[in-house]
Amino acid sequence: MVDEKEGKIKVVAEMPGVEREDIHLKALEDSLSIRAEHGERKYDTTVPLTIKVEPSSANATYNNGVLEVKLKLKEGLAPKSFNVKIE
Repeated sequence: MVDEKEGKIKVVAEMPGVEREDIHLKALEDSLSIRAEHGERKYDTTVPLTIKVEPSSANATYNNGVLEVKLKLKEGLAPKSFNVKIE
């Protein structure tokens, strides 16, 4: 989800059965890699981001099996909308 007002993108992932210390995140300008392993529970995915972000701005929380990562959008790259003329 992109929050234009805050200038951030938020990624939410449900990851039941793992502990906070089992989760490893890697943020790039255009993707977020999520890996976790705890016993037989394994998660490994890369989430492509719809807009470029500042990887160093990543802020993550994990509570009750829900991981939430917020990343700041790169300056000047906020999504813009345009009216489309129908001909």
